[in-house]
Amino acid sequence: GEAGPCLQVSWSWASGVLAESDVVEVSGLFVEALKAIIRHAADPDAGGYTPSDLPLVSLNQAEIDQLEQLWRNEK
Repeated sequence: GEAGPCLQVSWSWASGVLAESDVVEVSGLFVEALKAIIRHAADPDAGGYTPSDLPLVSLNQAEIDQLEQLWRNEK
């Protein structure tokens, strides 16, 4: 779209297994979860590295967090 990429979701379900009201509830929760992810991603302090991002070194998450804090303080 003009504003950038757009996610479109279509819901289908077995009506003999789930009521439409249940699917409406789940889809609403799905949208709320997506909005939370968007808010988090837009936060300038979001993100950072995890041990799986740095396979060539043996650092745990606490050590990575300490290094990131040191780097932020040096800027």
